[in-house]
Amino acid sequence: MTLKSLLIAFVSALVISGSSFAFNHPSSCPDANLIKSTKMALAQTLLRDMYLTYNLSKYGTQNSWLFTMGPIPAESAEKAVAEGNKRLVNLSGNPVPQQDEEEIWACVYNMRDDHTLAVAFQSDSMLSPLKVKHLLNTKHE
Repeated sequence: MTLKSLLIAFVSALVISGSSFAFNHPSSCPDANLIKSTKMALAQTLLRDMYLTYNLSKYGTQNSWLFTMGPIPAESAEKAVAEGNKRLVNLSGNPVPQQDEEEIWACVYNMRDDHTLAVAFQSDSMLSPLKVKHLLNTKHE
């Protein structure tokens, strides 16, 4: 299984397990500076010594968002969170919410390096593996 496939599977499972099935149109994406100040809270193993960091917050909006960043190479989840927080200084952008035919809302942020992905998913909408794959592919095209 590729790293991208593992990332897709993890984010999908995480969002689906916490979804409330509401499909509200978010008026805006979380501000990058608010994401930076809130920091990363948790990490999940993708592969050995490779993690996805994430946090759940409203980030000053009316909607709940799952902000994910990765992959992060680290020896433990704690070190991955610390490294993810260091990488937050590279986060930028003022994205607008993007919706697909499945009514999934996401915001794709810029990172200074091309190897780290940063995406906020509206957590009160259901997320499919295909949507995550589409967003990740869009980021790297």
